[in-house]
Amino acid sequence: MKILTIGNSPKVHGGITSVITQILKYDWNSKNVKMDFIPTYEGGSNVHKLVYFYKQCKLIKKYLKNNKVDYVHMHISHYGSFYRANYIMDYCVKRKIKTIVHLHSSEFKVFYNSSSKSLKTKICFFFEKANVVIALGDQWKEFIESISPKSNVTILNNSVDNPHKLVIHDKNKMNFLYMGVLVKRKGVIDLLQAIDIINKKDKSILKNVVFNIAGDGEEKSKLIKFAEDNDITKYVNFIGWVDDNNKEKTYLNNNILILPSYNEGLPMCILEAMSYGMPIITTDVGSIKEAVVNDKNGFIFKPGEIDKMVDYIISCISNYDLRIKMSNESKEIFLTKFDSNRFYNKLYDIYKG
Repeated sequence: MKILTIGNSPKVHGGITSVITQILKYDWNSKNVKMDFIPTYEGGSNVHKLVYFYKQCKLIKKYLKNNKVDYVHMHISHYGSFYRANYIMDYCVKRKIKTIVHLHSSEFKVFYNSSSKSLKTKICFFFEKANVVIALGDQWKEFIESISPKSNVTILNNSVDNPHKLVIHDKNKMNFLYMGVLVKRKGVIDLLQAIDIINKKDKSILKNVVFNIAGDGEEKSKLIKFAEDNDITKYVNFIGWVDDNNKEKTYLNNNILILPSYNEGLPMCILEAMSYGMPIITTDVGSIKEAVVNDKNGFIFKPGEIDKMVDYIISCISNYDLRIKMSNESKEIFLTKFDSNRFYNKLYDIYKG
């Protein structure tokens, strides 16, 4: 069996790249699968993106002419990613090459709902043309089927490898972790506002508490300025982007993951944190509820509900036993639903048809 995977270049930060990297590093030879990869997207100016895609399309066409593949596995997002994937989809359909569309986008609903009638029709046909559409969870499956009823949608939850390690909780100090890009939709400014509220309410609550912000992006300077202007820099540590070589150390140096996003698919950082037994404080968006159960392995609130986030942060700081309970639950849910072995076996079943 031969699979051609296409999607983000390894140089691109984010969850899609993490999933592609995870798939490519697996020993597919053990399942008699030949896995090849040609990236179609790289960051930079619009001109660079276009030139890069044109060059990579030539490589893809040459590859498909010289190799008989069982599937072209497309990892897609929204906006430009959709247009790139649709172009390659049409090329494959004309040559009767089977395709798998793996939808990762946290903003695809926004993209679809803001599209013109003709573009919505094109999106519908795009999903119908795919032999298989992979959704990250029930909510995304329902959405795709609602806009493209004839599409063949299956669920494949994101997953991560089991590190066989657990975070250590200390009664006297604790570290919260945000892990991801620093863009508006991630709601990091809401987190800083929550910290500011707690600080003004009772400074003693934040004694021996640190919020580590791991990531880079267009909002970083704005976030740093907010922390400085509101005198909460003693509690907030901007540690920059964390590469794969330093992820384990970062997770083990923290206790609770906090993700106040306004939209998501099924974030890799949540699954990674759960694999280390971290409780999760997050918003009810995308397929997050399939990983985080409110009051069991974490707390869930609606995007923008800063007061709720404040309450949940204080609960975790003040209740050591609760943190231990939620930590154990996170690890158990991870092992039951999100261990990578389940992911690889399900993906192999999809490839087998």
